[in-house]
Amino acid sequence: MTTGRRDSRLLLIAPPNSYRTVSYLDAARRRGIDALVASEGRFSLVSEIADGLHIDLEDPAALDELLAANAAQPFAGVVATDDASVELGSRIAGACRTTHRRRHSIRAARISHARPSRMRVCRCPRTVCST
Repeated sequence: MTTGRRDSRLLLIAPPNSYRTVSYLDAARRRGIDALVASEGRFSLVSEIADGLHIDLEDPAALDELLAANAAQPFAGVVATDDASVELGSRIAGACRTTHRRRHSIRAARISHARPSRMRVCRCPRTVCST
């Protein structure tokens, strides 16, 4: 996606088979935001993914590739669409000095059985839903 405001470039990090990617791209397009998709989807049928930045989400060198893209044209924000990409998203957002969650928070949120004890330690109120 190459149209949009030059001062509002979004990095969208997504696994190649994410069903969420198109929705994020549509939202960015409606708001006039330029979006660069970083994904492993080199052969995707979605043109923004196929034309985007091709990275291996598991490779530590992916961070360097994203930093180089940021140096060429800075990102105003970073969105990681799925569990597989949130840790990398946090790392690049921190390096770009955009608002982000810390990696230890992301790791804790992904471990569902540890969530209640973490919430007690942080003194978060427990929400009880009933019907």
